[in-house]
Amino acid sequence: MLNLSFLDFVLRTIPEGVIYIFALYVFAGKKIDVKQLLYSSLILSVYTFLVRAMPIAPYVHTILFLIGYIVIAGGIIKIKMVKAISFCLVSVIILSISEILNMFLVSSIFGIPLPDVQPFMLSQGTLFKILCGLPSLFILLLVVCIVGFVKKHLSKKAE
Repeated sequence: MLNLSFLDFVLRTIPEGVIYIFALYVFAGKKIDVKQLLYSSLILSVYTFLVRAMPIAPYVHTILFLIGYIVIAGGIIKIKMVKAISFCLVSVIILSISEILNMFLVSSIFGIPLPDVQPFMLSQGTLFKILCGLPSLFILLLVVCIVGFVKKHLSKKAE
């Protein structure tokens, strides 16, 4: 069970949900429906918050998150299930890599040994933890935007 606050939900979970749903639209090459994007993001965010609040082993959260993310991708956004699974896995892998990069960033900024970064962030309070985690979301968003840009230009060249 993760200790989550309302601040975590508003400043981390909701933006993360929006970026994850935006990634689905970009990867699938679908035109963005803002209403559907916001609706799906809110559902994913609430689901994620509830899953993280469950008293289960840490990596089980990720599996349950993926299941919900895939269901939203296929059920609400109407992406074919095989593609939805691929897109969701890719999104989660990109965020995982960006979180590792973020750990190196925090380690170098604060001069903390890498193994001590997470305990350090947690000991500094909720807002500090959230702010230190935001670069990983920006990296995910940047990668998704780059993928969208490349896909758009490749499709123009193919025409």
